Amino acid sequence: MIIISAGIVYRAFSIEKSIDPHLQTELVIKRDIIEVKTEDEAVEKTASEKEETPPKEQPLKKTVFLPAPYTCQAPFAQWDYLHENACEEAALLIVHYYLSGKKFKDNFIPRDLADKEIKEMVASQMKIFGRHKDLYEKDFVKFIKKYYGYKNIKVIHNTQTINIKKELSKGNPVIIPARAKLLQNPYYHHPGYHMLVAIGYDKSGKIITNDPGTKRGQNYKYDPKILKKAYDFEGGWTVVVEK
Repeated sequence: MIIISAGIVYRAFSIEKSIDPHLQTELVIKRDIIEVKTEDEAVEKTASEKEETPPKEQPLKKTVFLPAPYTCQAPFAQWDYLHENACEEAALLIVHYYLSGKKFKDNFIPRDLADKEIKEMVASQMKIFGRHKDLYEKDFVKFIKKYYGYKNIKVIHNTQTINIKKELSKGNPVIIPARAKLLQNPYYHHPGYHMLVAIGYDKSGKIITNDPGTKRGQNYKYDPKILKKAYDFEGGWTVVVEK
């Protein structure tokens, strides 16, 4: 027997099962449920699927250059312990002033302003973490949120060159933690943990950066393979901050 109700088909049938020769047989009822879609439902689902289809990604631009202002992490070339370990603060300062739209002469953050800001960030770190230290993923994101109040922060794991270029094409600088020695920058000899900011790429595919590790770091270009090796060493994560 088949019963149709509210778009569902119930098929009922009996199976005789012997319990005892002298007793009546037991009637076992099974039910199959078959979903029946009406034409309207099918059309509605098709429309819904179309709505959920993600938009196609825009093709990468041939070149990108974001006018992010620059500072060295030691604005007055005072390479003491504080400034030797201030690459995170300088990188974040570069991105912050880019997002704020503030303009500077020659796109260079004045040394006195940069040094003041870096020292204030270090003081804030002392309060939050108890000391001035290298900031890795969780602590770095925590610091960005607490110090500047940014909420739209994206961490990209297993970063590939294409990920960096996609963000740059959208107008987003990319903060890159890297092993300094592997960058092979002749102007920066610190061997350990470092942080720089990708601000574009040229026709040859080289990544344009603001590297605060040297006074020559404004618009400094890196071969993407060398850069990837350097940031892979530190875990392959990168950070994008948006307004």
